[in-house]
Amino acid sequence: MIKICRLYLLLMLVCITGFARFSVASEWITELSSHYRAEQQQLSVDPNKILSRLLSESVADDASAIDKAQFHLLLSQTYFALTYPHEALQHAQTGLTFVDSIEQPWLYHQLRLAEALAYDSIGSPAKGIELASTALNWAISQQDNALQLDALYVRGALAISLVDYPTAIIDLQQAYELAPQPRSRISKGQVAGAMALVYEYRREAQLSIPYFEEAVAYHEQHNEWLELSISLYGLGRANKNIGKTELGKAQLQRSAELAHQVNDIQGVAYAFKELAGINISEKQFDTAEQQLLEAQKIFDRAQNPYMQLDVASTLLELALVKGQPDRASLYLHKARQYLDPVSMPIQKISLDEQAARLTALTGDYQQAYQQLEQTVRVKQAIYSQQSTEQLHQLRSHYELEAKEQKNQLLERQNELQKLTLAAQQKQNISLWAMFGFSLLICFLLGIMVYRNQQNKQRLLRLANVDGLTGLLNRRKTLEMLQLQFDLAVRHHFELCVVIVDLDYFKKINDQFGHATGDKVLQKFGLLCLKTFRHTDIVGRIGGEEFLIALPHTAQPAAENLLANLRERAQMMSADIDVPDLNISVSCGLSVYQRQDSIEELMAQADDALYQAKQYGRNRVEIFTDNSSQHLLPV
Repeated sequence: MIKICRLYLLLMLVCITGFARFSVASEWITELSSHYRAEQQQLSVDPNKILSRLLSESVADDASAIDKAQFHLLLSQTYFALTYPHEALQHAQTGLTFVDSIEQPWLYHQLRLAEALAYDSIGSPAKGIELASTALNWAISQQDNALQLDALYVRGALAISLVDYPTAIIDLQQAYELAPQPRSRISKGQVAGAMALVYEYRREAQLSIPYFEEAVAYHEQHNEWLELSISLYGLGRANKNIGKTELGKAQLQRSAELAHQVNDIQGVAYAFKELAGINISEKQFDTAEQQLLEAQKIFDRAQNPYMQLDVASTLLELALVKGQPDRASLYLHKARQYLDPVSMPIQKISLDEQAARLTALTGDYQQAYQQLEQTVRVKQAIYSQQSTEQLHQLRSHYELEAKEQKNQLLERQNELQKLTLAAQQKQNISLWAMFGFSLLICFLLGIMVYRNQQNKQRLLRLANVDGLTGLLNRRKTLEMLQLQFDLAVRHHFELCVVIVDLDYFKKINDQFGHATGDKVLQKFGLLCLKTFRHTDIVGRIGGEEFLIALPHTAQPAAENLLANLRERAQMMSADIDVPDLNISVSCGLSVYQRQDSIEELMAQADDALYQAKQYGRNRVEIFTDNSSQHLLPV
């Protein structure tokens, strides 16, 4: 039986190990927990409130790794929404220390996308491209449309920063087709706003306006004030650039008001920067300079390199318009400190044009002409690669292919659903079989444990308990007495030791038989268990001799207990129902008074018992230094 149980146990461990591995592999989370998801949904409304709550709540030290990773992911997304790229990058990378791509791939790739966006904001979009592409490939392999939408949106935004407009349009067009997705925080309005940026950065403001207007309408309908402020900013810029100055100015002012409403300080700075450009064109130079300096302070605090460059460039433009070469030279130097020529090629062209104008302002027209000629060649080389017709062709080609692929995708999804259903049914059967097998093993193990406990208790009882009376045996009694004696010596508490003897027990055996004698011993054992506390020590140390230890008991209390025991022992004769049977006990009591050893204390109790027998039995004698005290029968 034991061998069979061991075999079952081994099989169960193998099965459970395999099942545990299967469970770990299948316990991927594919969305944020309800608390973090609710906070994330409010990011487009008021990110400052979300940031305040996250910083005040923090995350517990004993929280799970998944909770900590989610916390830092949301913090990264919140800082990104408020345009604090370095903080966004820090929290994305901190979150990645709690998860990996094997145990929690969805959460891992979400953190990678947050990291990629942060790289984009600090002026290093190339570092984020591979991260976004890896996330996109995993999402496609898992048919996770929500994560696929997120990855396409992020990669499209990175492509815009890298001036790879064809790739940006392809990714964003795919994202536009996928949006919205229940588990994605990217809306159709956000994708439309990103598509508008492609045309805006190509200096095709007229083409960007329909996308900006779609984004504005979407965010206004859904009361997403932060996103509405951002979209109004882009729309205002576009209208300003096509000559609709008053309309653009009104939209930029509303963008600044909404940004201030949700405490998006950088959003206010963005709007101020654009309004300053309008004021420069209207020759309101002092107002423009005040707005630019205020914006510069905000972007410097946020360490936003793109906008630090943009504001410095606009201050340079203002100095050029006002004919101030010294101040223009100062702002040109500052702008070049923020410029990354690799990731900011368009900005470099614009700055080189301004540098040529500054050179002309100082009177060196030959040098200015050479600078401008070089700038024009670079600009033509970039723009010749990325024409408007190419973008339109790519978009049209994609829309035709998308329709064909959509039909093919639906067919594949139907086939996949059938295969998935069949596999799920097969897996369910296997799981139920494993569950039944596990229950059987657990039942057998339960029987083994129960029997083991019973055997253990039986052995302990045989080792410690007297089989006839149910009291402690001699070995266990003396062991427990030694323990109480040591405690009394250490802690100076009272201890009484009693030796009890059944009077004329040999006569009872001889006259009424050993069966009656055994019955007397059994009855007396039960009487002792009822008379004394469970903390007292009661044991049989000889044929008819018993030892009782009463810890934390003073002499008067011990005398009362023993008197009660003696009286109740006399009444046992009626319970046994044997004619002419008389039962009585003699007791010798010794009180602990700093004796040297347990043997001395027991010897004193034995002396007192001897005195009880000498005085006629059926009595309690108490040992004293001079002589025994007599507790006579009542």
